[in-house]
This record gives sequence, structure tokens and C-alpha cells, in this order.
Amino acid sequence: MKPVYAAMPALFFCCLAFCGVFGRAFAGSTQAAPQIAFSPNLIILTRQQPADSAAAGLRPKAITADSAAFASPPARAAISGGAVTCEVLPRMPVDSVMLLVRHSQTVTDTLGVVKDPPYRLDWNCASVPDQDQTHLQFGYVLYCGDSLIVNAPPLPHRWSLDRGKRAASKKSYLIGRQNIAFGEFEVDGGLSKWKGIKGADIGGGAYFKMAWAGAALRFIARVPDSSITAQDFVELHIDMRRDRAQFPGINHRSIRFSPRTRAITFVGEFVDGAYARSDSAAMLIADEMDWKAALDSAGYTVEAAIPFAVLSDLTVIPPAIGVDVSVMNVDTATSTANNGDGGIDNTATPSATSFHSWSGAERFTRYSPKNWGTANIEIASLAIRLAMIALMIFMGIALIAVFVYLFLSHSQEEKQLRLEVKAEENSPITDAIVDCVDRRLSDAGFGIGDVLKEIDKTEEEVNGALTRDMDCTFEQLLTFRRIKRSQRLMRSEELSVEKIAALCGFADVSTYKEQYKSRMNVDPEISRAAMLERTREDMDAAADDDDDDDAY
Repeated sequence: MKPVYAAMPALFFCCLAFCGVFGRAFAGSTQAAPQIAFSPNLIILTRQQPADSAAAGLRPKAITADSAAFASPPARAAISGGAVTCEVLPRMPVDSVMLLVRHSQTVTDTLGVVKDPPYRLDWNCASVPDQDQTHLQFGYVLYCGDSLIVNAPPLPHRWSLDRGKRAASKKSYLIGRQNIAFGEFEVDGGLSKWKGIKGADIGGGAYFKMAWAGAALRFIARVPDSSITAQDFVELHIDMRRDRAQFPGINHRSIRFSPRTRAITFVGEFVDGAYARSDSAAMLIADEMDWKAALDSAGYTVEAAIPFAVLSDLTVIPPAIGVDVSVMNVDTATSTANNGDGGIDNTATPSATSFHSWSGAERFTRYSPKNWGTANIEIASLAIRLAMIALMIFMGIALIAVFVYLFLSHSQEEKQLRLEVKAEENSPITDAIVDCVDRRLSDAGFGIGDVLKEIDKTEEEVNGALTRDMDCTFEQLLTFRRIKRSQRLMRSEELSVEKIAALCGFADVSTYKEQYKSRMNVDPEISRAAMLERTREDMDAAADDDDDDDAY
């Protein structure tokens, strides 16, 4: 047996030599593309990092939406051809950039990785069905050497894919006026009280009915379904102005009723080319709307009463509005498997999905108001119109009272946060003072004497300029700027409070906390916890946009 063991090292090295020769021969036979370095699969990055990423041999990962800007396609662009150029402009040094497109809810097209600028690739979308602003999402991944990977979160609400193959819907529905007093039209999911009111077919056997009653839009939908799951829902889309816009805005409402979960309202608007959810409008609808789902062996019913005042800012109900009703039916199958611990795991997975729309909108274009139908409204009686006006006046007074309360309760904090530099309004002396302060904020020994030496002015001239331009003294300016910088640093979970105090020029942590609390009326650690929680919520909300059930 000894000769055999003696020969094993020689055999091992021979194998290594053979693999090296074969690997070089294989590498020499391939040709790299001039610009596309490689096309890896998309990796979904998370905020959770290894305890020691350097020891694990991994590059730190970050998820941000502002590390690069899209030069093409521009914001709110409607793609109408079979191909489009995708180009990003990184705002940081990068080694290479991956470009990708997400569409049709679950499909991701990885365009490739570009090593040198311009970071530009073409996306062939000829075989992709039209997409609304929710389902079409361009994205990127920035590779910054061995130090960092930056991944853009899903970026919906900026682009659409609309080739104009289908004309705007010509479907119409008559919403009748119902002179019913409050309380008599109870929202309970019952169909009997809707007898005599015209219905409209949605598809797949489902139908809906609508009416005006008690200054509210009354809506009911009946959906036959033998397997009701948490993914099933009915969506009501409302455009009170009937502008047939390609991108939905603040005047559009989409309300999703799920028989096994809850109701979700989607309202948003574009501000400076970026989409922002209108949480105030969504919360107002959620507070004022009354709805209920009723389930039985043959299917389910959803019924709702939505006050006219929360559907738009109009004071009078228009004669025609944009409307669509869509139904998503997702059936699940349960698969059983051994979990490895001697037990059995039952996993529910989607087995069949169907989508129907009253107006004929497609599943991935249903959030575009141009695809909705028209609902003609019978003019309400004078009593109902007066009731609506009185309701709107009451709600207006209530909103004014809320705004006044919020303004008074936060006036002190707003005064602190609004101490901004406006170069076009300040004198040259003030600009020089602010510049000097910002450059030396981290110097704990920095004071007005250092400023006087640098700009060659007297103390009276310095305080006089600051009083005229910014209504503050030098000490107040220095403290405000240090606190403002500390608020920016608070968003980094890696920095301790001690480190933040040192970077902002405070003598010690106790001084920092004392000055912060005296001016912001809150302890800095409490303020920081709130900021970090808000940051996490924003990132979770961005991640939720990835899911079709939460996107609009």
C-alpha cells in the first residue's frame, strides 16, 4: 500500500497541470464583445449585510434611486416603437453598469453590462405587450470596483409602452340618480336593494352596478369564483374630469377591494418629473369610504359607498366621468413536500390567473385613464346637490382646522429647518461667512474670531450682515448649520451619536444633545430613530412597488 500513497501527490499535480492547459486553451478560443463585458442574472439586493463583508469576500451592497439619472428614455415618455434606447448617467465613479427592464409584473430583461461610457443599450420590446406606468420599470446596477455595488430599486410611474394599437374605449354606462336618504342604503354586500338598477358585464360572469345616492357613489360588484384567494380583487377606477390622460395623476382614483384582505387606494401625482403618492388623498378615502365584502360558495360580492367629495376637487358632479372596473382572479394549488425534519410542508402556489376589464383594458395597461370607459350621470336633484355642497363646506372647514393645528404645532421646528442659504438674496459678506462656517463646521474650536481673520471684517460688520440677510447672529448661524449637518448624518445607521457630534464640531455629546433639544424640542436620539424608521419605510414602500398587488 505504501507505493500507492507515494504516487498520489504526483497524480494530483498532473491533474492540476492538465486542467490549467485545458482552461487556457478554452479561454483562448472565445472572443469578448467590444463593450458588453458579461450578462449575469439579475441579483435582488437587500439591506441586510454579512457581519464581516470583507472577511466573506463580498462587496457591500446599497439600494438607492438617485445614484444615476436616466438620460433615455426621459421621464413620462410613452414608448411607441419596437425598440428603445436605455441610457443612464452615473453620479459616482463606476467600473461598469448593468441595464435592465422589468415589465409584465414578473419579467426582467437584462440588457447587459457596459464597461465604458456612454452607458447605453437598446431594448427590443417588439414582442412585449403594452405596459402602463406601473408595470414598465427601467433599472440599473452600478459596479464600483471592489468597494460597492449600487442597485436601483424598482422605478415605476415614469414610463409607459403604448403603441396605440387599440383606440380609446367607447363603452359607456348610465349611473342613475337614487333619491335615497342616508341610512336606508346600507352597505352590507346584499344584492336585493340593487334590483331595478342597470348592471354591466365585466367578463367571466362578473358584473357591477353603480348609482348616486346620499351624495355618494354607490358601487357593487358580483364575481363568481369557486376558489377565493387573498390574491383575488376587484378594482374600481375613477376619473371625475374624464381627461383620458396616459399617465394617472392627482385627479385619478383606483380603489382595490380584496374579499379576503382589505381595500387599497392608489392616488398620486407627478412633481418635477417624479411620481409621488398622495397619502393624504388615500387616507381621506379610506376614512370616508364605507365598504364590505360578502363571500359564499358561488363567489363573492364587494359593495362600497364613496363620498363624492373625496373623489375629486370638483364642487358639482359632472355629467360624465371616466370609469373602469376590472377583476383579477388568482387560483392557487397546494403542493406537499417533505421539509427534511420528518414533517410535511404545504405550499400554496398560483395555478391559474385570469383578468377581465369592463372597458376592455389589458391587464398591464389597466392603470392608464385613456383606456377607461365613460359613465354618464343623471343630474342629481337640488336637495342632493345642496347636501353635497354642505358636505364639502364642512370638510373644507375641517381641513382648514387641521392645517392650522399642524402649522402652529410645528412652527418652531419649521423655523429651525428653514434657515437656508439663498445666494441670490444675501450680501457678499453673508455669503463669505456661510462659506467659511460650512468649511469648518467639524472644528470644535471654530468661532467668530476665525471668521474675522479670514474675511477681514469686524465683529459688528459680521453680525450686522447676518441680521439683515438671515435674521440671526453668528452663534445662532453656527449652531443651526451644525444641527442641520447632524440631521443629514443621522440617516446613516453606521455612525454613532458620539461620531456625529464630533463630525459636526460639538465639544462633546452632552453639548450636542443640549443644543439640539433646546432648538428642536426633541432629543436627537429620538429624532434619529424616527428618521431611520422613515427611511426603512420608504425603502419597503419602494420594494412593494415591485409587487403588482401594491403598485400604481
